[in-house]
Amino acid sequence: GLWDTKAGGAPGDSWFPHVYETVQDPLQVYNTNAVGRWHYGPYFWPVFPALYPLPTGAYGDATTTPEAWMDMVDGMRAIELSLGLLVVEQHQPSSVDRLHALLDVHGGWLADHAHRGRSNHALHQLQGLLLCGVARQRSDWVDQATAELAALFEQEYDDEGVNREGAIAYHLNNYTWWRDAIERLALVNPALPQAFGRLDLVPEELAHATQPDGTFVSIGNSLGGSPVGVASPHTQYVTTEGSKGEPPEDLVRVYRAGYVFGRSGWGENERDLVEETFYSLVFGS
Repeated sequence: GLWDTKAGGAPGDSWFPHVYETVQDPLQVYNTNAVGRWHYGPYFWPVFPALYPLPTGAYGDATTTPEAWMDMVDGMRAIELSLGLLVVEQHQPSSVDRLHALLDVHGGWLADHAHRGRSNHALHQLQGLLLCGVARQRSDWVDQATAELAALFEQEYDDEGVNREGAIAYHLNNYTWWRDAIERLALVNPALPQAFGRLDLVPEELAHATQPDGTFVSIGNSLGGSPVGVASPHTQYVTTEGSKGEPPEDLVRVYRAGYVFGRSGWGENERDLVEETFYSLVFGS
């Protein structure tokens, strides 16, 4: 049924079921996403075959709850719908026309700047627009997404490779998401902007932001976590207690974006890495 904003309040984390993601999550103890939430989406939004008209994203639409068209949610779903096109073509060809129509709805929605979010929300939306454009052979959507992704990257990363979001954990998240985006862009336009090279500086920043115990310093919305999955000698070093990879050259690193990371050593002399002392400072407005 429709979301009753008077009874249920403003849109919140009920957006989870409106995003198509994998059922399995190797980071969880039982290898499944929390409460199996990702099971829901493919079964009730949108239903196959269609019982209602295509969604518009407008409040009051019989196929829509407010969370379904929140910024980022729309983009993440568009990504999964686009990537699922080949699967549907192979295993349920009778639904291809329906999926094409859904991609058209999502592409048109995401191309409208009135729906654009900020930072990583915009990143997911623009990836969704890019893939909708590829799936539906809409060069205008591909060109728009390409141009906006390049401009967004310039806003989000400085020339030291530091992301604009304040939480260290989101520096890792954005590094992962932007790598995906750039790889997808390279498939449609190999001539990538030089600014994208700043992403190569991120692993060293993540290493500096990692404490001697191998976890991120708690700055912003960061509780634990580590750069264990980042392929870099610096991140490998700080996540293996110094047994693999190599440390950054500096013991103290000051980033103009407002971070200072320092430590007594990299575990190469009198103490092991986990026994070194560490400090961090945040400055600026």
